[in-house]
Amino acid sequence: MRILTTAIAVSLLCAAPAFAKSDGVIIPKSSAYAKAIGTSPGEIAATCAKIIADQNKSKVAMGDAGHLLFHGELMGQHCVQVDYVKALTLVKEGGDTVDYNAFVKILQQRAASGNPLAISALDKLHLAH
Repeated sequence: MRILTTAIAVSLLCAAPAFAKSDGVIIPKSSAYAKAIGTSPGEIAATCAKIIADQNKSKVAMGDAGHLLFHGELMGQHCVQVDYVKALTLVKEGGDTVDYNAFVKILQQRAASGNPLAISALDKLHLAH
């Protein structure tokens, strides 16, 4: 039992620096979001265009594009039109069930408050409001 407890404690200590550096979210090094940190405001539009262009290159790229399309912005700058249907489709195809489920809940909350884009997206995706 002590060995198991020690192993868990050591693994948590090793993971702590990764969480501290990323505010609790681990971003793959291959993610466009990891590369966008430190991007100048003038380069954001080009970075957004690249994320959309590369959306089918890998599961990480699908997640990047899905997040971008869900929020419509990168580093606080609006750069793409929000597309909830495409966003959820990409995140799901990328295999990120945690973010997919979170996005569905957010859309359900927005739909409940009368947001027409959220209502339409949930209908198109055949999800409950």
